[in-house]
Amino acid sequence: MPETNGVDLIAVERRRQVEVEGFDAARDDRWRRGELAQAAAYYAFPGDDVATGVTHKWGTGSFSVSLAKLMFPAGWSLNGREKSRHDRIRQLTIAGALIAAEIDRLLREQARANQPPARRHQPWCPAEDNSGAGEPGTCTCGVVEAERA
Repeated sequence: MPETNGVDLIAVERRRQVEVEGFDAARDDRWRRGELAQAAAYYAFPGDDVATGVTHKWGTGSFSVSLAKLMFPAGWSLNGREKSRHDRIRQLTIAGALIAAEIDRLLREQARANQPPARRHQPWCPAEDNSGAGEPGTCTCGVVEAERA
C-alpha cells in the first residue's frame, strides 16, 4: 500500500507552487485565457512530440511537432528539458496541481462575477473626504456603510 496517493501528491505540489515558486492566487488570476489548463494538458500528455498526420513532400510518413510549441502557453518560460526531466508520476502531479490552480481561479472569477457592485459615495457627498484634510462627514447621498464593506 503506497504511503500517499495522487490527491495528496497534487496537494503537496500545489502548496509547493505557491510557497516556493510564488504562484499564488493573485498571479494565477492574471491568466484568463485557459493558460493554466493548457500547461496542465502539456504535462499530462504522454511523450514530448505529437504526430501531426500530415504527410510531408519527401515521403509518405507524417512529421512530429513539439508539444511545447503546440500546447505550452505563450508568454510562459519553458526550459526545453522541463517535462522530460520528470518521471511520469511527477509530470501528472504537476498537471494536477495546475488543474487545481485553474479550478480555483475560475471559482474566484465566478464569485467576483456574482458580487453586486459596491456602491460608492457621490463626489459631492460629505462622507467622501476628497480633500484628505480631515474626517469624512455624514453621508447625504444614501450609501449605507454596511454596503461598502
